[in-house]
Amino acid sequence: MNKFLSFFVMLALGMMVLSCSQSSNTVEDEKPVVSDAGGEIDLNNIPMDPKALDDKAGVEIVLEANGFPSNQILIANYFGSQQYIKDTIQVKGNKAIIKKDKKYPRGIYMFVFPPKNTFLEFVMGYDQHFTVKIDSSLSRMISSIEVEGSVENEAYYENLKFTTEVGGQITPLQAEYDSLADKNSPRGKELVTILEDLYQKMSDNRDKIMTEHPSYFYSKVLRFMKEPVVPDNPDPKDSTFGYRYYKSNYWKYMDWSEAGMVNTPILDGKLNSYMDRLVVKHPDSLAKEAIALIDKAKANDTVFQMVTVALLNKYAKSKIMGFDAVYVAIVEHTYAQGLATWSDQEQVEKIIARAKALSPTLVGSKAPPVVMTDTKDNIVDMYNVPGDYLILYFWDYDCGHCKKVTPQLAKAYPKYKNKNVGLVTVSINGSVDTWKEKLKEYGMDKTGGVHLQDHRRSTGFDKNYDLQTTPRLFLLDKDKKIKAKQISVEQLEEILDRELGLDS
Repeated sequence: MNKFLSFFVMLALGMMVLSCSQSSNTVEDEKPVVSDAGGEIDLNNIPMDPKALDDKAGVEIVLEANGFPSNQILIANYFGSQQYIKDTIQVKGNKAIIKKDKKYPRGIYMFVFPPKNTFLEFVMGYDQHFTVKIDSSLSRMISSIEVEGSVENEAYYENLKFTTEVGGQITPLQAEYDSLADKNSPRGKELVTILEDLYQKMSDNRDKIMTEHPSYFYSKVLRFMKEPVVPDNPDPKDSTFGYRYYKSNYWKYMDWSEAGMVNTPILDGKLNSYMDRLVVKHPDSLAKEAIALIDKAKANDTVFQMVTVALLNKYAKSKIMGFDAVYVAIVEHTYAQGLATWSDQEQVEKIIARAKALSPTLVGSKAPPVVMTDTKDNIVDMYNVPGDYLILYFWDYDCGHCKKVTPQLAKAYPKYKNKNVGLVTVSINGSVDTWKEKLKEYGMDKTGGVHLQDHRRSTGFDKNYDLQTTPRLFLLDKDKKIKAKQISVEQLEEILDRELGLDS
Protein backbone atom coordinates (compact mmCIF):
# COMPACT_ATOMS: atom_id res chain seq x y z
CA MET A 1 0.00 0.00 0.00
CA ASN A 2 1.23 3.47 -0.82
CA LYS A 3 1.38 5.31 2.50
CA PHE A 4 3.00 8.38 0.96
CA LEU A 5 1.31 11.63 1.86
CA SER A 6 2.14 14.32 -0.65
CA PHE A 7 3.20 17.81 0.31
CA PHE A 8 -0.24 19.22 -0.32
CA VAL A 9 -1.89 16.52 1.77
CA MET A 10 0.40 17.32 4.67
CA LEU A 11 -0.32 20.98 4.08
CA ALA A 12 -4.01 20.36 4.41
CA LEU A 13 -3.68 18.62 7.77
CA GLY A 14 -2.90 21.85 9.56
CA MET A 15 -1.39 25.30 9.37
CA MET A 16 2.35 25.54 9.89
CA VAL A 17 4.63 28.21 11.31
CA LEU A 18 6.86 30.03 8.84
CA SER A 19 10.39 30.96 9.72
CA CYS A 20 10.83 34.43 8.25
CA SER A 21 14.61 34.64 8.57
CA GLN A 22 16.38 35.69 5.39
CA SER A 23 19.18 33.29 4.47
CA SER A 24 21.48 33.22 1.44
CA ASN A 25 21.00 30.50 -1.18
CA THR A 26 23.88 28.97 -1.42
CA VAL A 27 27.67 0.41 -9.04
CA GLU A 28 27.06 -0.91 -11.59
CA ASP A 29 25.24 0.39 -14.64
CA GLU A 30 21.50 0.03 -14.39
CA LYS A 31 19.44 -1.46 -17.21
CA PRO A 32 17.07 1.11 -18.72
CA VAL A 33 13.34 0.71 -18.46
CA VAL A 34 11.23 2.14 -21.25
CA SER A 35 8.51 4.47 -20.05
CA ASP A 36 4.95 3.77 -21.17
CA ALA A 37 3.87 7.10 -22.60
CA GLY A 38 0.47 5.88 -23.72
CA GLY A 39 -2.37 8.05 -22.53
CA GLU A 40 -0.08 10.56 -20.83
CA ILE A 41 -0.18 14.31 -21.34
CA ASP A 42 2.72 15.58 -23.42
CA LEU A 43 4.19 18.27 -21.20
CA ASN A 44 5.74 20.00 -24.19
CA ASN A 45 2.56 20.12 -26.22
CA ILE A 46 -0.19 21.49 -23.99
CA PRO A 47 -2.12 24.30 -25.66
CA MET A 48 -2.52 27.27 -23.35
CA ASP A 49 -6.07 27.74 -22.12
CA PRO A 50 -6.95 31.41 -22.67
CA LYS A 51 -8.75 31.38 -19.33
CA ALA A 52 -5.46 30.60 -17.60
CA LEU A 53 -3.88 33.79 -18.88
CA ASP A 54 -4.33 37.12 -17.20
CA ASP A 55 -3.84 39.76 -19.84
CA LYS A 56 -4.08 42.58 -17.31
CA ALA A 57 -0.87 44.39 -16.51
CA GLY A 58 0.86 43.91 -13.18
CA VAL A 59 -0.64 42.51 -9.99
CA GLU A 60 -3.68 43.28 -7.90
CA ILE A 61 -4.42 40.77 -5.16
CA VAL A 62 -6.86 41.47 -2.36
CA LEU A 63 -6.90 39.54 0.91
CA GLU A 64 -10.14 40.15 2.77
CA ALA A 65 -10.84 38.99 6.33
CA ASN A 66 -13.14 39.68 9.24
CA GLY A 67 -10.15 40.76 11.27
CA PHE A 68 -6.34 40.55 11.15
CA PRO A 69 -3.98 39.87 14.08
CA SER A 70 -1.79 42.85 13.10
CA ASN A 71 -1.76 45.82 10.75
CA GLN A 72 0.65 44.15 8.35
CA ILE A 73 0.50 41.11 6.10
CA LEU A 74 3.66 39.64 4.63
CA ILE A 75 3.92 38.06 1.20
CA ALA A 76 6.48 35.26 1.06
CA ASN A 77 7.51 32.69 -1.50
CA TYR A 78 9.47 29.48 -1.70
CA PHE A 79 12.82 29.13 -3.38
CA GLY A 80 13.57 25.45 -3.13
CA SER A 81 13.09 24.42 0.50
CA GLN A 82 13.61 27.95 1.81
CA GLN A 83 11.01 30.64 2.37
CA TYR A 84 11.63 34.32 1.72
CA ILE A 85 9.75 37.49 2.48
CA LYS A 86 8.76 39.17 -0.76
CA ASP A 87 6.62 42.15 0.29
CA THR A 88 5.00 43.80 3.28
CA ILE A 89 1.39 44.92 2.85
CA GLN A 90 -0.47 47.34 5.10
CA VAL A 91 -3.90 46.32 6.34
CA LYS A 92 -6.64 48.87 5.89
CA GLY A 93 -9.87 47.93 7.56
CA ASN A 94 -10.74 44.40 6.57
CA LYS A 95 -8.51 44.31 3.49
CA ALA A 96 -4.85 43.99 2.54
CA ILE A 97 -4.25 44.93 -1.09
CA ILE A 98 -1.16 44.12 -3.14
CA LYS A 99 -0.64 46.24 -6.23
CA LYS A 100 2.46 45.95 -8.42
CA ASP A 101 3.34 47.03 -11.93
CA LYS A 102 5.24 43.82 -12.66
CA LYS A 103 3.92 40.30 -12.26
CA TYR A 104 5.40 37.98 -9.65
CA PRO A 105 7.29 34.91 -10.85
CA ARG A 106 4.96 31.90 -10.76
CA GLY A 107 5.08 29.63 -7.73
CA ILE A 108 3.53 28.76 -4.38
CA TYR A 109 3.30 31.90 -2.25
CA MET A 110 2.07 32.66 1.25
CA PHE A 111 0.08 35.24 3.11
CA VAL A 112 1.98 35.44 6.41
CA PHE A 113 0.17 36.71 9.51
CA PRO A 114 2.38 38.31 12.19
CA PRO A 115 3.04 38.09 15.06
CA LYS A 116 2.80 34.25 15.16
CA ASN A 117 3.68 34.00 11.46
CA THR A 118 1.05 31.43 10.65
CA PHE A 119 0.44 31.45 6.94
CA LEU A 120 -1.93 30.60 4.14
CA GLU A 121 -0.53 29.43 0.84
CA PHE A 122 -1.88 30.39 -2.55
CA VAL A 123 -0.95 29.88 -6.19
CA MET A 124 0.80 32.69 -8.01
CA GLY A 125 -0.01 31.51 -11.50
CA TYR A 126 -0.78 33.20 -14.76
CA ASP A 127 -3.75 35.09 -13.32
CA GLN A 128 -2.59 37.65 -10.74
CA HIS A 129 -5.73 39.76 -10.33
CA PHE A 130 -7.98 38.11 -7.75
CA THR A 131 -9.51 38.31 -4.28
CA VAL A 132 -9.18 35.80 -1.44
CA LYS A 133 -11.71 36.01 1.39
CA ILE A 134 -10.99 34.23 4.67
CA ASP A 135 -12.01 33.94 8.29
CA SER A 136 -8.83 34.99 10.11
CA SER A 137 -9.61 32.49 12.88
CA LEU A 138 -6.99 29.78 12.50
CA SER A 139 -9.47 26.99 13.14
CA ARG A 140 -11.74 28.11 10.29
CA MET A 141 -9.28 29.63 7.83
CA ILE A 142 -9.18 26.81 5.32
CA SER A 143 -12.88 25.94 5.43
CA SER A 144 -13.86 29.59 5.05
CA ILE A 145 -11.80 30.42 1.96
CA GLU A 146 -13.54 31.99 -0.98
CA VAL A 147 -11.85 33.12 -4.20
CA GLU A 148 -13.00 35.60 -6.83
CA GLY A 149 -11.26 36.10 -10.16
CA SER A 150 -8.88 33.14 -10.14
CA VAL A 151 -10.04 29.76 -11.44
CA GLU A 152 -6.58 28.43 -10.57
CA ASN A 153 -6.82 29.35 -6.90
CA GLU A 154 -10.43 28.17 -6.75
CA ALA A 155 -9.17 24.75 -7.87
CA TYR A 156 -6.26 24.95 -5.42
CA TYR A 157 -8.44 25.70 -2.39
CA GLU A 158 -11.12 23.20 -3.37
CA ASN A 159 -8.40 20.55 -3.48
CA LEU A 160 -7.00 21.83 -0.19
CA LYS A 161 -10.41 21.54 1.47
CA PHE A 162 -10.95 18.09 -0.01
CA THR A 163 -7.58 16.77 1.16
CA THR A 164 -8.14 18.33 4.59
CA GLU A 165 -11.39 16.40 4.91
CA VAL A 166 -9.97 13.12 3.58
CA GLY A 167 -6.71 13.60 5.46
CA GLY A 168 -8.72 13.91 8.67
CA GLN A 169 -10.12 10.45 7.98
CA ILE A 170 -6.74 9.00 7.05
CA THR A 171 -4.81 10.14 10.13
CA PRO A 172 -6.54 7.97 12.80
CA LEU A 173 -6.88 5.01 10.44
CA GLN A 174 -3.19 5.16 9.52
CA ALA A 175 -2.27 5.42 13.21
CA GLU A 176 -4.42 2.37 13.97
CA TYR A 177 -2.84 0.39 11.13
CA ASP A 178 0.68 1.34 12.24
CA SER A 179 -0.08 0.19 15.79
CA LEU A 180 -1.26 -3.29 14.72
CA ALA A 181 1.12 -6.06 15.72
CA ASP A 182 -0.30 -8.29 12.96
CA LYS A 183 -0.72 -6.29 9.77
CA ASN A 184 -2.25 -9.35 8.06
CA SER A 185 -5.05 -9.67 10.60
CA PRO A 186 -8.63 -9.18 9.35
CA ARG A 187 -8.62 -5.65 10.76
CA GLY A 188 -5.27 -4.92 9.15
CA LYS A 189 -6.52 -6.05 5.74
CA GLU A 190 -9.71 -4.03 6.22
CA LEU A 191 -7.70 -0.91 7.06
CA VAL A 192 -5.52 -1.36 3.99
CA THR A 193 -8.61 -1.46 1.78
CA ILE A 194 -10.10 1.63 3.42
CA LEU A 195 -6.86 3.62 3.28
CA GLU A 196 -6.17 2.69 -0.31
CA ASP A 197 -9.65 3.90 -1.21
CA LEU A 198 -9.09 7.23 0.58
CA TYR A 199 -5.71 7.78 -1.06
CA GLN A 200 -7.28 6.96 -4.41
CA LYS A 201 -9.97 9.56 -3.82
CA MET A 202 -7.33 12.23 -3.29
CA SER A 203 -5.47 11.10 -6.39
CA ASP A 204 -8.68 11.14 -8.44
CA ASN A 205 -9.46 14.65 -7.26
CA ARG A 206 -6.03 15.89 -8.36
CA ASP A 207 -6.41 14.09 -11.71
CA LYS A 208 -9.76 15.83 -12.21
CA ILE A 209 -8.10 19.25 -11.79
CA MET A 210 -5.30 18.35 -14.19
CA THR A 211 -7.80 17.13 -16.78
CA GLU A 212 -10.02 20.18 -16.54
CA HIS A 213 -7.19 22.73 -16.42
CA PRO A 214 -4.15 21.12 -18.12
CA SER A 215 -2.33 24.38 -18.90
CA TYR A 216 -2.60 25.98 -15.45
CA PHE A 217 0.56 26.30 -13.37
CA TYR A 218 -1.14 24.49 -10.48
CA SER A 219 -1.81 21.53 -12.82
CA LYS A 220 1.89 21.42 -13.66
CA VAL A 221 2.62 21.26 -9.93
CA LEU A 222 0.10 18.46 -9.42
CA ARG A 223 1.49 16.51 -12.39
CA PHE A 224 4.99 16.82 -11.01
CA MET A 225 3.77 15.43 -7.69
CA LYS A 226 2.41 12.28 -9.38
CA GLU A 227 4.17 9.09 -8.39
CA PRO A 228 5.04 6.59 -11.14
CA VAL A 229 2.73 3.57 -10.98
CA VAL A 230 4.82 0.44 -11.44
CA PRO A 231 3.10 -2.10 -13.74
CA ASP A 232 3.16 -5.86 -13.25
CA ASN A 233 6.63 -7.32 -13.63
CA PRO A 234 6.87 -8.98 -17.08
CA ASP A 235 9.82 -11.08 -15.88
CA PRO A 236 9.37 -12.58 -12.37
CA LYS A 237 13.07 -13.48 -12.36
CA ASP A 238 13.96 -9.78 -12.62
CA SER A 239 13.81 -8.65 -8.99
CA THR A 240 14.99 -5.14 -9.90
CA PHE A 241 12.20 -4.33 -12.34
CA GLY A 242 10.09 -2.31 -9.90
CA TYR A 243 13.03 -0.21 -8.76
CA ARG A 244 14.30 0.41 -12.28
CA TYR A 245 10.87 1.28 -13.64
CA TYR A 246 10.16 3.69 -10.80
CA LYS A 247 13.56 5.35 -11.12
CA SER A 248 13.46 5.72 -14.89
CA ASN A 249 9.97 7.28 -14.71
CA TYR A 250 10.60 9.45 -11.65
CA TRP A 251 10.95 12.69 -13.63
CA LYS A 252 8.34 11.74 -16.21
CA TYR A 253 5.86 14.42 -15.20
CA MET A 254 8.32 17.27 -14.64
CA ASP A 255 8.11 20.28 -16.94
CA TRP A 256 11.75 21.38 -16.86
CA SER A 257 10.93 24.52 -18.81
CA GLU A 258 8.60 25.86 -16.11
CA ALA A 259 10.50 28.45 -14.06
CA GLY A 260 7.79 28.53 -11.40
CA MET A 261 8.82 25.07 -10.15
CA VAL A 262 11.75 26.64 -8.28
CA ASN A 263 9.27 28.67 -6.25
CA THR A 264 7.76 25.55 -4.71
CA PRO A 265 9.30 23.16 -2.17
CA ILE A 266 8.50 20.21 -4.43
CA LEU A 267 11.43 20.32 -6.85
CA ASP A 268 13.99 20.57 -4.05
CA GLY A 269 12.27 17.76 -2.15
CA LYS A 270 12.15 15.47 -5.17
CA LEU A 271 15.80 16.20 -6.01
CA ASN A 272 16.87 15.13 -2.53
CA SER A 273 14.58 12.10 -2.53
CA TYR A 274 15.87 10.96 -5.92
CA MET A 275 19.54 11.32 -5.04
CA ASP A 276 19.16 9.87 -1.53
CA ARG A 277 16.75 6.97 -2.21
CA LEU A 278 17.11 5.96 -5.84
CA VAL A 279 20.75 6.52 -6.81
CA VAL A 280 23.44 4.05 -5.80
CA LYS A 281 25.53 5.56 -3.01
CA HIS A 282 28.76 5.63 -4.98
CA PRO A 283 30.44 8.91 -5.97
CA ASP A 284 30.60 7.94 -9.65
CA SER A 285 26.89 7.08 -9.79
CA LEU A 286 25.91 10.18 -7.84
CA ALA A 287 28.03 12.45 -10.02
CA LYS A 288 26.60 10.93 -13.20
CA GLU A 289 23.02 11.41 -12.02
CA ALA A 290 23.65 14.94 -10.71
CA ILE A 291 25.09 16.04 -14.04
CA ALA A 292 22.21 14.41 -15.93
CA LEU A 293 19.72 16.37 -13.81
CA ILE A 294 21.64 19.61 -14.32
CA ASP A 295 21.56 19.03 -18.06
CA LYS A 296 17.77 18.44 -17.95
CA ALA A 297 17.38 21.67 -16.02
CA LYS A 298 19.03 23.66 -18.80
CA ALA A 299 15.58 23.85 -20.39
CA ASN A 300 15.07 26.96 -18.26
CA ASP A 301 17.70 29.33 -16.86
CA THR A 302 16.00 29.70 -13.49
CA VAL A 303 15.50 25.95 -13.05
CA PHE A 304 19.09 25.39 -14.17
CA GLN A 305 20.37 27.75 -11.49
CA MET A 306 18.24 26.26 -8.72
CA VAL A 307 19.08 22.62 -9.54
CA THR A 308 22.79 23.32 -9.93
CA VAL A 309 23.08 25.31 -6.70
CA ALA A 310 20.95 22.82 -4.74
CA LEU A 311 23.08 19.85 -5.82
CA LEU A 312 26.35 21.75 -5.40
CA ASN A 313 25.45 22.75 -1.84
CA LYS A 314 24.18 19.27 -1.02
CA TYR A 315 27.54 17.67 -1.77
CA ALA A 316 29.63 20.58 -0.56
CA LYS A 317 28.10 20.03 2.87
CA SER A 318 28.06 16.23 2.80
CA LYS A 319 29.90 14.50 5.63
CA ILE A 320 29.93 11.16 3.79
CA MET A 321 33.41 10.09 2.75
CA GLY A 322 33.99 10.32 -0.99
CA PHE A 323 30.98 12.47 -1.81
CA ASP A 324 33.25 15.47 -2.37
CA ALA A 325 33.85 13.87 -5.79
CA VAL A 326 30.26 14.77 -6.68
CA TYR A 327 30.95 18.39 -5.77
CA VAL A 328 34.07 18.38 -7.94
CA ALA A 329 32.18 16.85 -10.88
CA ILE A 330 29.46 19.52 -10.68
CA VAL A 331 32.02 22.31 -10.54
CA GLU A 332 33.94 20.95 -13.51
CA HIS A 333 30.70 20.50 -15.49
CA THR A 334 29.22 23.93 -14.84
CA TYR A 335 31.31 26.54 -13.01
CA ALA A 336 34.58 25.70 -14.73
CA GLN A 337 32.79 25.87 -18.10
CA GLY A 338 31.48 29.38 -17.46
CA LEU A 339 27.86 28.24 -17.23
CA ALA A 340 27.11 29.58 -13.72
CA THR A 341 26.20 33.04 -14.97
CA TRP A 342 24.23 33.80 -11.79
CA SER A 343 27.42 33.94 -9.67
CA ASP A 344 29.91 36.78 -9.73
CA GLN A 345 33.43 36.09 -10.91
CA GLU A 346 34.93 36.12 -7.42
CA GLN A 347 32.49 33.48 -6.17
CA VAL A 348 33.02 31.33 -9.26
CA GLU A 349 36.80 31.47 -8.79
CA LYS A 350 36.48 30.44 -5.13
CA ILE A 351 34.29 27.46 -6.05
CA ILE A 352 36.66 26.37 -8.81
CA ALA A 353 39.66 26.76 -6.49
CA ARG A 354 37.96 24.63 -3.85
CA ALA A 355 37.26 21.88 -6.39
CA LYS A 356 40.88 21.97 -7.55
CA ALA A 357 42.05 21.64 -3.93
CA LEU A 358 39.84 18.59 -3.40
CA SER A 359 40.66 16.87 -6.70
CA PRO A 360 44.07 15.33 -5.79
CA THR A 361 42.67 13.38 -2.83
CA LEU A 362 39.38 12.03 -4.11
CA VAL A 363 38.64 8.48 -2.97
CA GLY A 364 39.86 6.07 -5.65
CA SER A 365 42.53 8.39 -7.01
CA LYS A 366 46.25 7.78 -6.55
CA ALA A 367 47.54 9.62 -3.51
CA PRO A 368 49.88 12.53 -4.28
CA PRO A 369 53.56 11.68 -3.73
CA VAL A 370 55.17 12.20 -0.34
CA VAL A 371 58.98 12.40 -0.44
CA MET A 372 60.58 13.68 2.79
CA THR A 373 63.28 13.03 5.37
CA ASP A 374 62.83 10.59 8.22
CA THR A 375 64.18 10.70 11.77
CA LYS A 376 67.67 9.78 10.50
CA ASP A 377 67.66 12.40 7.72
CA ASN A 378 67.18 9.74 5.06
CA ILE A 379 65.00 10.69 2.10
CA VAL A 380 61.99 8.35 1.89
CA ASP A 381 59.50 8.02 -0.95
CA MET A 382 56.08 6.97 0.33
CA TYR A 383 55.47 5.05 -2.90
CA ASN A 384 58.36 2.71 -1.97
CA VAL A 385 56.85 1.76 1.39
CA PRO A 386 55.60 -1.82 0.86
CA GLY A 387 52.25 -3.23 1.93
CA ASP A 388 48.81 -4.21 0.74
CA TYR A 389 47.63 -1.20 2.69
CA LEU A 390 49.32 1.98 3.86
CA ILE A 391 48.20 4.21 6.70
CA LEU A 392 49.12 7.83 5.95
CA TYR A 393 48.84 10.24 8.88
CA PHE A 394 49.40 14.00 8.85
CA TRP A 395 49.80 15.67 12.24
CA ASP A 396 51.05 18.71 14.11
CA TYR A 397 52.47 18.00 17.55
CA ASP A 398 51.05 21.30 18.87
CA CYS A 399 47.53 20.51 17.62
CA GLY A 400 45.19 19.74 20.52
CA HIS A 401 43.29 17.03 18.68
CA CYS A 402 46.54 15.49 17.41
CA LYS A 403 47.66 15.06 21.01
CA LYS A 404 44.72 12.68 21.49
CA VAL A 405 44.71 10.93 18.12
CA THR A 406 48.46 10.28 17.74
CA PRO A 407 48.73 8.04 20.87
CA GLN A 408 45.58 6.20 19.72
CA LEU A 409 47.20 5.45 16.36
CA ALA A 410 50.45 4.40 18.07
CA LYS A 411 48.46 1.95 20.18
CA ALA A 412 46.39 0.62 17.26
CA TYR A 413 49.06 0.11 14.58
CA PRO A 414 51.02 -2.83 16.12
CA LYS A 415 47.94 -5.01 15.49
CA TYR A 416 48.47 -4.55 11.74
CA LYS A 417 52.19 -4.04 11.13
CA ASN A 418 52.85 -7.76 10.64
CA LYS A 419 49.86 -8.13 8.32
CA ASN A 420 51.35 -6.27 5.37
CA VAL A 421 50.04 -2.88 6.49
CA GLY A 422 52.50 0.00 6.32
CA LEU A 423 52.50 3.26 8.26
CA VAL A 424 53.78 6.69 7.25
CA THR A 425 53.36 9.67 9.56
CA VAL A 426 54.08 13.22 8.41
CA SER A 427 54.82 16.05 10.83
CA ILE A 428 53.79 19.34 9.24
CA ASN A 429 54.99 22.02 11.70
CA GLY A 430 57.63 22.72 14.33
CA SER A 431 61.22 21.80 14.99
CA VAL A 432 62.96 18.52 14.24
CA ASP A 433 64.17 18.04 17.81
CA THR A 434 60.75 18.61 19.36
CA TRP A 435 59.16 16.36 16.75
CA LYS A 436 61.49 13.48 17.70
CA GLU A 437 60.68 14.04 21.39
CA LYS A 438 56.95 13.96 20.67
CA LEU A 439 57.30 10.72 18.70
CA LYS A 440 58.74 9.16 21.85
CA GLU A 441 56.21 10.82 24.15
CA TYR A 442 53.27 9.50 22.13
CA GLY A 443 54.81 6.02 21.69
CA MET A 444 55.27 6.37 17.92
CA ASP A 445 58.97 5.50 18.11
CA LYS A 446 58.10 1.92 19.13
CA THR A 447 55.26 1.26 16.71
CA GLY A 448 57.39 0.71 13.63
CA GLY A 449 56.51 2.41 10.38
CA VAL A 450 58.12 5.42 8.75
CA HIS A 451 58.05 8.87 10.34
CA LEU A 452 58.67 11.87 8.09
CA GLN A 453 58.70 15.65 8.37
CA ASP A 454 58.63 18.69 6.14
CA HIS A 455 58.24 21.50 8.61
CA ARG A 456 59.16 24.07 5.97
CA ARG A 457 56.53 22.61 3.63
CA SER A 458 58.97 22.80 0.76
CA THR A 459 57.50 19.75 -1.01
CA GLY A 460 54.00 21.25 -1.36
CA PHE A 461 52.34 18.31 0.40
CA ASP A 462 50.00 20.63 2.31
CA LYS A 463 48.40 21.86 -0.90
CA ASN A 464 48.34 18.40 -2.48
CA TYR A 465 46.49 17.01 0.53
CA ASP A 466 44.29 20.05 1.27
CA LEU A 467 45.60 20.22 4.83
CA GLN A 468 43.45 22.99 6.24
CA THR A 469 43.24 21.17 9.59
CA THR A 470 44.99 18.32 11.38
CA PRO A 471 45.03 15.47 12.07
CA ARG A 472 44.24 13.89 8.70
CA LEU A 473 44.21 10.13 8.41
CA PHE A 474 44.22 8.29 5.05
CA LEU A 475 44.18 4.61 4.15
CA LEU A 476 45.77 3.67 0.81
CA ASP A 477 45.67 0.37 -1.04
CA LYS A 478 48.64 -1.54 -2.50
CA ASP A 479 48.65 0.76 -5.55
CA LYS A 480 48.69 3.82 -3.26
CA LYS A 481 45.14 4.72 -4.26
CA ILE A 482 43.04 6.38 -1.61
CA LYS A 483 40.65 3.87 -0.06
CA ALA A 484 39.48 6.02 2.86
CA LYS A 485 40.23 9.49 4.15
CA GLN A 486 39.43 11.88 6.98
CA ILE A 487 38.64 8.94 9.24
CA SER A 488 39.15 8.36 12.94
CA VAL A 489 41.45 5.69 14.37
CA GLU A 490 38.35 3.70 15.32
CA GLN A 491 37.07 3.84 11.74
CA LEU A 492 40.52 2.89 10.45
CA GLU A 493 40.49 -0.21 12.66
CA GLU A 494 36.99 -1.16 11.50
CA ILE A 495 38.03 -0.93 7.84
CA LEU A 496 41.29 -2.86 8.29
CA ASP A 497 39.64 -5.53 10.47
CA ARG A 498 37.03 -6.05 7.74
CA GLU A 499 39.52 -6.03 4.88
CA LEU A 500 41.95 -8.37 6.66
CA GLY A 501 39.22 -10.70 7.95
CA LEU A 502 40.00 -9.90 11.58
CA ASP A 503 36.40 -9.06 12.53
CA SER A 504 35.03 -12.59 12.11
